[in-house]
Amino acid sequence: MRIRNFIKEIVVYGIIFFISALLLSTFIYAQGDSEDIMFYETDRLVAKLEYMKSNKNNIDTVFIGSSMTERGVIPEVFDEQTGLQSFNLGSAGVRSFRALQIVDELIAADSNTLKYVFLEIQPHVFASGVVNYNTNPTIFSTKWSHLPIYFEGLILKDGVARSTLFFNIIKDFAYKYTGFGIKKQIAIMANSENIHVSSDVYSRVVQDSGFMDMTYAGDKRREFLAKNSNIMKARADLYGVNVSDGIVTDLFTEEIISKVSLLQEMGVQVFILIPPRNNFLDYQLRQKHMYENNKITVIDLADYKEYPDFYFSDDFAYDPLHFNLAGAKKYTLELSKKFMTLANKTLVN
Repeated sequence: MRIRNFIKEIVVYGIIFFISALLLSTFIYAQGDSEDIMFYETDRLVAKLEYMKSNKNNIDTVFIGSSMTERGVIPEVFDEQTGLQSFNLGSAGVRSFRALQIVDELIAADSNTLKYVFLEIQPHVFASGVVNYNTNPTIFSTKWSHLPIYFEGLILKDGVARSTLFFNIIKDFAYKYTGFGIKKQIAIMANSENIHVSSDVYSRVVQDSGFMDMTYAGDKRREFLAKNSNIMKARADLYGVNVSDGIVTDLFTEEIISKVSLLQEMGVQVFILIPPRNNFLDYQLRQKHMYENNKITVIDLADYKEYPDFYFSDDFAYDPLHFNLAGAKKYTLELSKKFMTLANKTLVN
């Protein structure tokens, strides 16, 4: 009976999905910005992937994740401490599915030197606002093969939460596969050989090994400091929530575990990274138990009791989510220490 109801829901949602996508495509088509038609995501991430592929045998350590990784891990500092040659593939907006696609690109690159991969996994968040659709990694990563994972989420939710999730699924798929999305895919295929990032963007990525410095002063800094303590208190409180009860491995987590297994078969050691300050900490701690149950190493730097400066020292903060340059250096040093302990190595410095 349960299986029958499950199949019925899949069919019903599928029919509504396709009808709704066709209706939405008319609106979405009219909102497209032709200036960004050649990229589905930021040119900075495109440049990083180009560099990684062309230098695959000169890099032994890669960091994959969101802007928290891009603006938090300094490869130069990490390399000084560990003696490794790392590169930061983190990028704003890179969440669950896009992160795993980057893992696929690493696997396909078939590097002779890759030894370590640090993977920061944030929950999937649907694209918000038409204005950022053209350079949004979420849209780039939208695929039909993800539908079973989405439908699992629909079945687990109720009421307004289910309706909201369903609308977001339709919205992202409609943009990617109908209306302006079709126009964009045709343009990209027709000009694939001429799509390149600017030399300026590429050189900055190479110079900083993928790290992005986030530092500011003046009125914007003072405005942030006036409200930072309350925000950080709420973030820190997330770490004290008990998330170990009732945990069930979902389809997406199984997908992560399978990708990690593929890297391990290549002789690559994988570390799941949980950074501090993030507003998805309850999700990441819940995932942590699943990873550890599957013998995957987790580096948890989010405990406010162990790392209070990451939360409560304004000297290290850029905004409520990211570190400034000083914070990134401190974070990278702590990450290096954790890594060297787990890898049974001695710090170079």
